[in-house]
Amino acid sequence: MKRNQKPITQIQHGAFTLMELLVVIAIIAILAGILIPVVGRAKTKAKVAAARVEMAGLKLAIKSYHNDYSRWPYPSPAVANSFGDLTFGYDDPDDTNATGTFNDNSSLMRILMAEDPARNPKKNIYIEPRESLLEDMDNRSGFPGVSTSGRYHDPFGNPYIVSLDYNGDGNCTDALYGQPGVTENAAIGLVESDLGYVLKGRAVGKVMIWTFGPDKSSSVGGAMDGDNADNILSWR
Repeated sequence: MKRNQKPITQIQHGAFTLMELLVVIAIIAILAGILIPVVGRAKTKAKVAAARVEMAGLKLAIKSYHNDYSRWPYPSPAVANSFGDLTFGYDDPDDTNATGTFNDNSSLMRILMAEDPARNPKKNIYIEPRESLLEDMDNRSGFPGVSTSGRYHDPFGNPYIVSLDYNGDGNCTDALYGQPGVTENAAIGLVESDLGYVLKGRAVGKVMIWTFGPDKSSSVGGAMDGDNADNILSWR
């Protein structure tokens, strides 16, 4: 060997064995199984919080309209639901007693967004929600925001369901939550009186807003049971 010639050292690069690779994959899978539900729940909570903010804005817009016009924002003529009030956005085909006047909230939104000069002649804009820029053909679900047809949906794609004190008795009875089978045993809903079932005015006031929540469904069962358990309510 020549003096100036350096010995060649063989460099061995480390590599995962099959067993080590399987262990790493298993750890990643476990972490993903833990984190994905946590992230999902966090996103759901964020959407619920956003829906509550939007409901508060919608309620303020409705009350502002009432202050300006001394009437509620509904098209004329209007036919009350079976409880004497108006409900926008809910129409239960399986229960004729739950049939409201409007099966979506687009007519309400047009008034509040100054797109109905007959019911908002001052052209006051009471609410400016984001536009979804997409249309859906199903009254039960859609895209967050106001669709091209004028329906206002929550972050889950549910229509905002709004009820107003149409008969002026100081109480607001919703087409779904006015049914005794839904709220008779729930503190959030109805109390029995000589006049029948009336809403607790102190609990809900003259405007009720709610949505189907994350599961995008509701039922005529208990107020806090089954499909109704995750409904997002403005009065609770």
